[in-house]
Amino acid sequence: MAAIHQAAGQQISGSVVVAADTLAGDPDRSCEYCGHRWRSGRRGERRCPRCGGPSGPLSYQADAAVPGQPAPTPIIPRRTVDWHRPGRPPPDYELLHIIGEGGMGTVYAARQTGLDRIVALKQLHAEAFRDAVDATAFLREAVTAGGLEHPGIVPVYEHAIDQDGVPFYVMRRVEGITWRDSLAGLPLERHLAILLHVSDAIAFAHRQGIIHRDLKPDNVMVGRWGEVLVLDWGMAIHVAALDRIAPGSAGHICGTPNYMAPEQARGDLAAIGPASDQYQLGGILFELLTGQQPHDGDTVSERLDAAIANRIVASNRDDELMAIARRALATEPAQRFPEVAAFQAAIREAQAHAASAELTRHGEGMQGAAITYEEHARVVHAFDEALRLWPANTVAVARRKNALISYARRALDRDDAELAAHLGQLSGDPSVIEQAAQALRHRIQRQTRGRLLSAVAIGLLILLVMSLVGGLVYFRHARDRVIDLTRQRDVAEAALAKEEAAKAQLSQRGWRLVSHEDFGIGSLGEGVRVEAGEWIVQDQTFVLSGNTTGVLLITFPQSGDSRIQLDRLNNRAMQIGFSADASRQLQLSIGARCELFSGKQLLASAEVTAPEPGLPQHVRIEHEGDLLRVRIDGRTVLGRTVGMVSDPRPQWRIEAAPGLIIDNLKIEVTGRISQDGDRPPGPS
Repeated sequence: MAAIHQAAGQQISGSVVVAADTLAGDPDRSCEYCGHRWRSGRRGERRCPRCGGPSGPLSYQADAAVPGQPAPTPIIPRRTVDWHRPGRPPPDYELLHIIGEGGMGTVYAARQTGLDRIVALKQLHAEAFRDAVDATAFLREAVTAGGLEHPGIVPVYEHAIDQDGVPFYVMRRVEGITWRDSLAGLPLERHLAILLHVSDAIAFAHRQGIIHRDLKPDNVMVGRWGEVLVLDWGMAIHVAALDRIAPGSAGHICGTPNYMAPEQARGDLAAIGPASDQYQLGGILFELLTGQQPHDGDTVSERLDAAIANRIVASNRDDELMAIARRALATEPAQRFPEVAAFQAAIREAQAHAASAELTRHGEGMQGAAITYEEHARVVHAFDEALRLWPANTVAVARRKNALISYARRALDRDDAELAAHLGQLSGDPSVIEQAAQALRHRIQRQTRGRLLSAVAIGLLILLVMSLVGGLVYFRHARDRVIDLTRQRDVAEAALAKEEAAKAQLSQRGWRLVSHEDFGIGSLGEGVRVEAGEWIVQDQTFVLSGNTTGVLLITFPQSGDSRIQLDRLNNRAMQIGFSADASRQLQLSIGARCELFSGKQLLASAEVTAPEPGLPQHVRIEHEGDLLRVRIDGRTVLGRTVGMVSDPRPQWRIEAAPGLIIDNLKIEVTGRISQDGDRPPGPS
């Protein structure tokens, strides 16, 4: 690499880096071989007085680039070479190849020789090194990002100068692509998950008093393992430092005009703050929904003018997510969300509303064709699920009432007055209650023999009518049993009906079936026995036959071990996916509760209905990135964002109560096939 020398007395401003000659009495050169430092004096000695090796200029940090950072410390000199020559001292960093290049610097893949690991090394361009503004921004980026320790922000290991005195800093190398490069290849649901992760990192920075000022998909990295990281903190600044920027100076107006908030574009330093970052998050959401950036124009000047006037690209889309984007893109900061967390909450609420609306449409599609009890129950169940996700879904409320009335009339057609009375009570429709009472009266009259029996029957009828009017209906145990079994059969049938559609969706979204176990289990109280089992990975099927207690195991690259363990002593069927830290586990007791733990902390739980003997039950566990979902018979009993980890593979456990008979238990685990296309081996 070409050596770049500073002129004596030159200061690289922003009060970040100054030439060592300006600090009287301090050393100004460092040996590339032995690391010895000395002051060259007027003659400017270039060779090390200790070993005779070549040397480079030594620079210092004059003061903190961001208020609140530690006191001034020397910038450590490090040796960076393109290759290591035999017979010469090893470098601190060995440059391997260029990862990317921008206007300010070049990012290399480098080997940190001291720890023998691959890192990313960002070095300032020679031209930028001579520019005080670029040098200031470069070191500010290193110091700012280095002070923000968050899973969504790339960690900075150190910043230093090379043997030629050129600044660089070292950070974790992330294998992946920018969010911009993946915009066209992912569904909206995944993009919203990425946006929420980006918002997590920005909300954390805001709590530290830092605003990013240049949020856009280009500055977000989506890692190979699903991690989401916010990059490029070169324009970030502490809010307390905004009043130190002089109007018209460098940093007065900065950012990307396509996403820039009006106050940023105007250079209104008094108005710039966390709400300016929220504006850019809203601009990203706008682009996800419309495919267009919020500010358009043929030139930078035109786009900047559009940002100043807050002219948003026209769009015909008008839904809840678009309303969220437009609120975040409001002209005045006070009209936006009060904080990033409120922006995130609005998105999550909109996602729940969308899922509820989809279930409502599904129920409406089934309602007209419902004839049998099971079909009517399936329609009511769809509306119940829609209201569980969104209790204020007025369309689902109305459709559910109509479905209950239709169900009750079907029961009346079959002379099932008790069921009709129950459904009328649920619907709150007085006409259905009256029709049920009339049906009971006719039945009693037909069965009445003699005056005594007639008097008794009339008395019973009066009591029943009074209980219906008062909202209290007596249901016999047998009728409760029939209703419960009907509902359970309906859930099982609904799960089977959705299975093919779910598999098609998995294929469309790039999912593959990682593991599938389908086997019959005898009484757990007598010991667990595998009568037959098979699991499928891609197009390979593995079968375990026989009648033994045992462990079924497959190994899948990039996803750890997938295992069904049948434990005779503890009476449990256990599904485990090993994670690096084993910090999270899902515990599902059939007939009890479904619980998600992080260590000993309970994160979420849900009630689980015990299966009827002989009734198939389908347990499905889905895991993608940071989302964990458990479905039983097609019904989601738990859905939880578990948070990004470096190796996001939680530990799952499924337990069954002792003595419980589980017939035809199906357990599926879904995930992503690795990008390199490796095929998992067979069971060991």
